[in-house]
Amino acid sequence: LPYLKPGGVVFSATEFVPPPSVSSGRDSLPHIESIEEAVRAASSQSWFIPIRSIGAEVGSVQSGNSAMLGALCASNILPFGLDVLEQGMKKYLPAKIVEVNIAAARKGAALMA
Repeated sequence: LPYLKPGGVVFSATEFVPPPSVSSGRDSLPHIESIEEAVRAASSQSWFIPIRSIGAEVGSVQSGNSAMLGALCASNILPFGLDVLEQGMKKYLPAKIVEVNIAAARKGAALMA
């Protein structure tokens, strides 16, 4: 958060893969509630998205990143919307992963409604 500019916005995942030091028990992580509290205090707007769950729901955990992008597009912060994101996915992603990523993006966008 020290790098967040005043009035900055935050989109964050609520689920993640813990680093090896946490998995091994050497370190611990703060609870998500304390992280959310600190982010809300430092940002003008913040959203917390369960991207891994969304990815798993549509068939690929990796597509959770597209759920985050969909939410960001639906927030009206960017100068383009979900339709442009979908066009980019169709153009630049391998054909075999386009549909799952579009599905994830749409679910992420739906969270912003």
